[in-house]
Amino acid sequence: MSQYAIGTLVVSTLAPNKTTVEWRYIVFTTAFILMLCNRLFCWLCSVEPEPWALSIEQKFKIITMLKKIKSTRYSITINNFNHNKYLLEL
Repeated sequence: MSQYAIGTLVVSTLAPNKTTVEWRYIVFTTAFILMLCNRLFCWLCSVEPEPWALSIEQKFKIITMLKKIKSTRYSITINNFNHNKYLLEL
């Protein structure tokens, strides 16, 4: 519900007379905010899943594969994804 309150507040502030020019400012402001948030997301996102995103079955598979290897110096790569860094968190 809060997004509707914020939207109403922004529209009433930027377009008190509801003219075409005022609505143009609202559209451009919204587009700018969306592009800014999109760029921020693309800058901060990563391809690898976070440890909290892995299911218990996936963690169990990783542990069993790592146990098969005698030395922990080897890295296990499955589909170009390095699972060694998650061993410490399990």
